[in-house]
Amino acid sequence: MFDWLFGKSYHYLVLINYDKSFELSKDLLDAICAYPTINLKPHKYHFITKLYYGIKVVSAKSISKVNFSSMHDVSVGYSSNISNPLITIENGEGRIFNYMLIYFENSDVSKFLSYLKNFFFADYGFICKWKNNGTLSYALYHGSKNWRFDDRKVCEGFLKDVYPVNILNSAHVQNSLIDKIKDDERMGNIDSSVDGYIIWNVAPSNIRYARRVCKKMGLLI
Repeated sequence: MFDWLFGKSYHYLVLINYDKSFELSKDLLDAICAYPTINLKPHKYHFITKLYYGIKVVSAKSISKVNFSSMHDVSVGYSSNISNPLITIENGEGRIFNYMLIYFENSDVSKFLSYLKNFFFADYGFICKWKNNGTLSYALYHGSKNWRFDDRKVCEGFLKDVYPVNILNSAHVQNSLIDKIKDDERMGNIDSSVDGYIIWNVAPSNIRYARRVCKKMGLLI
């Protein structure tokens, strides 16, 4: 279990797909909103259109009429801070990757990834937190200043940072890192129960230590 002890903070699951191998669709939105621990019944969907990047607000009753191929991204379930919707999905237009951000309270990431695999396969992911005066982009660009420009290095086995929950693909399964995690309890533990993913958990109190180790190993961007 993950012990979130930080009051008045947002916790988001960030999933990134570099192959752009998914489509923004009603089925995808319905699947995420219907997940038991999310259980969201949105009244509105906030889309950004590909044409002129205009904002289009669609009611739940009209979602089946949306031309998803003309949409760039969607945000669902705005919180009290309009910069932090509960769900954001972007289809990669104008970027070199797709991403999905979900306000996530359930600690069982493995089950959610298994549930989601028919709609979105992540090349990299993590769970992060930030104060309620932050913005969603902070989840993607927090930490390394080079993240925005050198993000393809993640596909080569590099890590953006070390988080309490790190979702890695086969490119990150380097023997040196795996051995270090197994040999040093401060490096956390590995949950490899999900096909195609390695889930590496690190206690919040050991994040700085694990980050220093990974930096010395040359694994951080």
